[in-house]
Amino acid sequence: MASLSVVSAFTAALLTGFACVSAAAAPAEATAWREDLRVMAREMELIHKHLFHTVTCDEFAAAVDGLSARIEVLARHQIIVEFARIAAAIGDGHTNLSLHRDPKVAFRALPVRLYLFDDGLHVRAARPDLEPLLGARIDAIGEVGVAEAIQRVGAIISRDNDVGLTALVPVYLAMPEVLHALGLSSSPDGAEFTLSRDGRSWRQRLEADGPAPLYPSDTDVSLEAVDGWIDAATDRASTVWLQAPRAEHRLVSIEPRQTLYLQLNKVGDAADRSLAELADEISRRIRLDNPARIVLDLRHNRGGAGHLRYPLVKALIRAEDADTRLFVLIGRNTFSAAQFITDDLDVYSDAVLVGEPTGSKPNAYGDSRKIVLPNSGLTVRASTYWWQENQDQTRQWTGPDVATDYTFADYAAGRDPALQAALAYRASPAPEDLLKQAAADGGADAVERAAAAFRADPANRYRSLARPLVGVGHRLFTEQRNEDALAVLALATRTYPQSAFAHSMLAHVRYRTGDSDGAGEAAERALELNPNDQEALAVRRQLAEQAPPPQGR
Repeated sequence: MASLSVVSAFTAALLTGFACVSAAAAPAEATAWREDLRVMAREMELIHKHLFHTVTCDEFAAAVDGLSARIEVLARHQIIVEFARIAAAIGDGHTNLSLHRDPKVAFRALPVRLYLFDDGLHVRAARPDLEPLLGARIDAIGEVGVAEAIQRVGAIISRDNDVGLTALVPVYLAMPEVLHALGLSSSPDGAEFTLSRDGRSWRQRLEADGPAPLYPSDTDVSLEAVDGWIDAATDRASTVWLQAPRAEHRLVSIEPRQTLYLQLNKVGDAADRSLAELADEISRRIRLDNPARIVLDLRHNRGGAGHLRYPLVKALIRAEDADTRLFVLIGRNTFSAAQFITDDLDVYSDAVLVGEPTGSKPNAYGDSRKIVLPNSGLTVRASTYWWQENQDQTRQWTGPDVATDYTFADYAAGRDPALQAALAYRASPAPEDLLKQAAADGGADAVERAAAAFRADPANRYRSLARPLVGVGHRLFTEQRNEDALAVLALATRTYPQSAFAHSMLAHVRYRTGDSDGAGEAAERALELNPNDQEALAVRRQLAEQAPPPQGR
């Protein structure tokens, strides 16, 4: 992430490039905005569990001071976007100024709905008079290519990781005030897009079309139908995950596949059924119907009350005792309390995770508290708690066991590749077992070939082989196959250069095989990545003491 001071300078440069800028804040308005900015900065520092986990105190102060100095030359919408930029730069999804949730923001929307599919940013719904735009891919906004536009809007979107960024990019790129503030349009009332479809490219001006829709706090509705508009998904009734995105939770039997589909769009009690009652209903259905599989869909679920999840998680884990296979569909909007459920089932059950990586981290700042700014009434949130749920501090998301794409053609045709993959799933050997067998059959060379084949499969693109490779390397070492062990561990560090675990195990084996220089190099790299890595610290200490390698393994 760019530093706050750099980002603010970039925005200033954008504004000075316009021939005409919207009306700037009057002196009294500027004073009010400065007070709001001071309150936001002060309260964020007081409330947040650790405000400077990503940016430094000096960077934060420089960004606040820089914005304060420029308020007179900025219009209201530009000031709000800069407030959002400061909140986003803190570096966690629960610390934010949400332009799509706060009614006080009052930005407008363009007469289209966009979505970032695996094959690009597409118009998925439009006002009836704009039907020719339906399905078109957006290649540029103003004079800026779509990749650069996504990068610019990413700087004002609070998220835990870059997967979560993709969830809100389409929403913010359909707000004309945002486009103007980011230098993607010369006017806050509309923007010009370059679109393409079927080999044809054209430019289209779109004007603001009423207030931007407000999104619920814990449920994603970015793919729901818009009343009176045309939508590329013409048969939503047959696409189970698009049928009712605002329903807190619902159970659907999918026949004739003996599947119980549970869509959980929010971690909370519904008006007619609590989560505990839902858990009881699942247990009852399992006893009566003995389904071959349960599919838990968390793709619309952005969180809720995490402490309410336990009865549901227990019921799903117990379901496996009845020979029911459990699948969890995850994606960019699987966030916060939905991340807890994902990781609970990943650790304590044999659930197969399908779809995209989660938009949240296993370890993350959360439990945000509101800061209502005194003059504008805008709401800023700051995280108050650090959730330590996983020993691996470097994990940016929880990845699927089976990765699936979601293209515009899938959406238009009513296909759900994630659900289809769950229904068609056939168990295959675990990567650890594949690599162990390769090591037994042909040593390090066979392990490298097996690892390459595994990684070449698109369904495995989010699965890491770092730990399996390290495990096989250590196993080879205990079998006194030192050359193979070192080759496999070196492969692990080349393939996963950010894995402290791989580097520390390589240091351990090099030290014990008498390669002091190589051991020191690997240990120092491990400690760059994780200063608390105990194995690397032990190797460093032993080398400093010039202790001879211990006997045995």
